[in-house]
This record gives sequence, structure tokens and C-alpha cells, in this order.
Amino acid sequence: MAETTTPTEQKSKDTLQREAYSAATKRVRESHRDEFNTFMVEEMKARGLDWAPKPTAEEKAEAELQRILAEHPGLAAKVTGTPTTAEPTAP
Repeated sequence: MAETTTPTEQKSKDTLQREAYSAATKRVRESHRDEFNTFMVEEMKARGLDWAPKPTAEEKAEAELQRILAEHPGLAAKVTGTPTTAEPTAP
């Protein structure tokens, strides 16, 4: 019976260390997003570069929702259950 190896056993120690470093860096960036972004803006400016963080999934969804509501103002009332200025309220 041939012995099988896992993907980790096939990678070099250097490769595994780079992967671990990348994964740890990503976790720090995600858990301290605002602080990381502030540091990035400062460091980029110090080097004469402009940089802005990519929007989060929530920020993207909010922007998309705002776009849809702007195109279809009546949807706000349907979604929230509150009348808009376009819909008169009953006395």
C-alpha cells in the first residue's frame, strides 16, 4: 500500500511560514480594520501615494441599497412599513 501525503507535507517549510504569516496578517487587518486603514493612509501619504480602503461587503450592500432606493423611492415604504412623502397618510 502506497503512503499518501497531505498537501502540508508536500510544501516546503518556507512556503508554510509565508502562508502562516499571510494568514496572521490578514486576521490582524480584519480584526483591527480601522486602525490598519489609518496606518495605511499615513504610510501611503508619506510616500506620496493616495490610498483608500476597499469597501466592506456591508458597505457595498448599503451603497447598492441606496442606489436601488434612489431609483425606486416607493420601495422604502414597502421595506420599512412607513409611508414616504410621496404617499399621503390617511387622517
